[in-house]
Amino acid sequence: MEEMQAQTQMNRTKMLLETERVKEHARAEAASAEIKIHADLMEESSTIEAKAQEKEVLSNAEVIKLEAMAEKEATRNLAAKRKHELDLHEKRILLGLSEKGNFNLVGTSGDRLVNAMMTGSLMRR
Repeated sequence: MEEMQAQTQMNRTKMLLETERVKEHARAEAASAEIKIHADLMEESSTIEAKAQEKEVLSNAEVIKLEAMAEKEATRNLAAKRKHELDLHEKRILLGLSEKGNFNLVGTSGDRLVNAMMTGSLMRR
């Protein structure tokens, strides 16, 4: 009888230990799954953030490229505008000289002045 009671007590203890082992194993798996899910979410969040930053940087690069092209074009147009303004100023000077000037047009300087009046420019061409 005592042997049977001891056997029963041993079986009960084995069952309790097995139950505790299974519970502990389930807790560990749940904790592991929670950590894995958290890590996966962080990875996905980081990936999305990195892609957004990449798009932003590429957009900023495109803006800089377009601004540089606009500045280049503006510089080219400004040079043409300044040349045109210089030509107009030169023609105004020649107009003033031709309207009010009383010159002795002899020699090289006279030839230059006549040539400037004819071509509309004081520069040699």
